[in-house]
Amino acid sequence: MIEIVGAGSIGLMLAARLAISGTSVHLWTRTAETAEQLTSKGIQFVDIDGVSHLVGVTASSIEEDVPQYITSRTNRWLLLCMKQTDLTTALFYHLQRITQHDRQVTALSMIALQNGFGHLSLLATELPDVAIYAAVLTHGARRTAQTTVLHTGAGEIWISSTAEQAVGTTTSIEMIEQTTKNTIDLQKKVVHMMNKAGLMVKLSNEMYNRLYEKLLINAVINPLTAIYDVSNGELPKHRTRLSLMRQLCEESYAVLQLVGLQPLGVNYYWERILQICEQTATNVSSMLADVRAEKETEIMAINGAIVIIAREQEVQAPLNTAMIELVQVLCLGRRKE
Repeated sequence: MIEIVGAGSIGLMLAARLAISGTSVHLWTRTAETAEQLTSKGIQFVDIDGVSHLVGVTASSIEEDVPQYITSRTNRWLLLCMKQTDLTTALFYHLQRITQHDRQVTALSMIALQNGFGHLSLLATELPDVAIYAAVLTHGARRTAQTTVLHTGAGEIWISSTAEQAVGTTTSIEMIEQTTKNTIDLQKKVVHMMNKAGLMVKLSNEMYNRLYEKLLINAVINPLTAIYDVSNGELPKHRTRLSLMRQLCEESYAVLQLVGLQPLGVNYYWERILQICEQTATNVSSMLADVRAEKETEIMAINGAIVIIAREQEVQAPLNTAMIELVQVLCLGRRKE
C-alpha cells in the first residue's frame, strides 16, 4: 500500500495511476467530506490520452484516527503531495500523529514532492523519526472537481537515493538495523510500483542538482503564467513573454550555478523549460491556480528562494525580485476586487 497525503491535483493523479496499476492506495485528505467522497465514489481520472477511469481508493481525513490496517503494516511509504504553503504547524501536528503509531515495528519513509527549497530541513526537524526522501516531479495534472483529476502532461519523477535522515533520535538500535537493512529493497519496491503505474521513476544520487533544476524551471514558468494568466503552453507563444522568460532563465541560472546547479550552459536549461511548456501545454500552473482562487502562492518558496541564495552569494537577482513583487501585488489586487 502507498499512502498519499494531499488530495489536490498531483495527489489525486498519483493515487489514480497507482491504483489502476494494482497498488492499494490510501489518501489522507484535509476534510472528512473529501475523504468520504473519495472512499464512496472513487477518483474520476482522465488519463493522458483523454480516457476516463473510475478508480477505487480508500481515504481518511488527516484529523481522523489511523485505520488499523495501516498501523499494522511493518513498512509504510507516504507521498507528501502538499504545497510548501500547506506545511503549517497544524499540518505537522497531524503528520506527527499519523506517523507515530507502532514505531517499534514500523519502518516509515516519506517522499516529499514540494516545489522550491526549505521544506526538506523543515520536514526533518518536525518528523525526526521519519526517513525523508526528496523528489522532483515534472508530470502535469489539473483537478477540476473534488474527486476529478486530469493528467495533463507526461513527465518523470526523480527520488533521492538517500534519506535526509534514516531514523530519528528516539529510534531503538534494533529499528536502526532493520531500517538500514531494508532501505534498498524498500526503495526498489516503491520504484517498481510507481514505474508499473507508468510514472517514469528513477533514483538519483544528485538530488540537489535536480532540485535546483526544478527550482529554475518553476521560477520561470510559475510566476509568468500567473502574471499573464495563461496556460503553460501559451506562455512562450508571445514574443514579449518569450523574451522575459529567457531573461529570467539566464538570471536564475547565473545564481543557482553558484550553489551547485550543474553548469551545463543556459541553453540546456532554456530548452528544458520550453520542452516542459510543450509537454504540459494545457496545464494551469499551481501559482496561476492559486492566484485565480485568491490563495497564498508559493512565490516565496520559488523565486524567493533564488533571491535569498543570490543575497547569500552577494549577487543580484532583480528579475526574481520583480516576480515576487508583481505576484504579490496581483494577489492583493484580486482580493480587493
